[in-house]
Amino acid sequence: MSGLLRHNRYMILAVAVTLSTGVMAQSASLLHELQRLALPVESMRLADFELNPSAMFYRDSVSLSALSFSADWTDEEKTVMEQLGDGHLLFGLSAGSYSRLGQSSVVWGDAAFTTGSYRDVRWSDCIDYRRIAPYVLGDEAGGNLSTRCYSFSGGYAKNIGRWSAGVEAGYRAEIAYRNRDPRVKTVVSDLDISLGASYEVNSGHVIGLDADLNVYNQNCDLDFYSPVNEINTYTLTGLGTYYRRFMGNTNKNSGYSSLGYAIGLQFLPIKGERGLSATVKYGHYRMEQQLRNFNNLTLGFTDNDLIDFCVGYSAGLSRTLLIRPSIEGMIHRRRGTENLFGTSAGAS
Repeated sequence: MSGLLRHNRYMILAVAVTLSTGVMAQSASLLHELQRLALPVESMRLADFELNPSAMFYRDSVSLSALSFSADWTDEEKTVMEQLGDGHLLFGLSAGSYSRLGQSSVVWGDAAFTTGSYRDVRWSDCIDYRRIAPYVLGDEAGGNLSTRCYSFSGGYAKNIGRWSAGVEAGYRAEIAYRNRDPRVKTVVSDLDISLGASYEVNSGHVIGLDADLNVYNQNCDLDFYSPVNEINTYTLTGLGTYYRRFMGNTNKNSGYSSLGYAIGLQFLPIKGERGLSATVKYGHYRMEQQLRNFNNLTLGFTDNDLIDFCVGYSAGLSRTLLIRPSIEGMIHRRRGTENLFGTSAGAS
């Protein structure tokens, strides 16, 4: 593939503050704990526990709060996927906390704000393209998309004997807009709810099961400030095809909605133990496209099946040297259904 792809990420500032609790006495020293948490391999290991809210009880023995500011810049000399643009500049501010309430319960929460812009996005007037594709509203003119995104999440886990249970909820709200014709205003709401349970199979490992529910909605509205223009909008169906019936400026509003679920299984080392870890998760969602200007007609939808898995082994060579070889994989199957027949009068 010709062209040059440059992708750079910069973390400008990161501040971490550890909170003192009664559980802190389990740590040999505060400095050692902070050094351990800063190791990339340790971050990968801790991320396995975030897949199941009940496993968060075993995530760590210390309470930690963190505040960070980030800048993310990418630049593509030749666009790889025009619907995602040829680069972006995003600034983010986030805060998170993991707090042990005692010997048998933990709480955690995160909040984040991201702002910036995506450059030269064409053939898609929507965001989250990889999620809603290929049935999208788009135009050839394109342009920069400015974005504002807010996200919040929080959870609670309780331990009783060898069992633990947890619940977590998260919400993302995002708005994207363009300051030239066709002027896009896209609003996204994304809700996640997760329930989980875990059981200590022995003194060093736990097996967990979780179930997730996702509710997603996106509204994409177009407006033309110039009274005379020759910019056509297209209802795209992928691979360069579109519905000719809805070509032009009559179809200016579309919506996307899905109700998804997922189930996951985890086998994780706990209580500071190293060793084998394995996670697998299956998810399904149906993404529908509705034409707002045509009585909310469902023009097309996709059925999506996703499988994620990871098998790893962590070992500590010393107090500050960890290794974790792992095998990860993802399978995504997407099947599309298009509405090719019917009449607009009957909304079929």
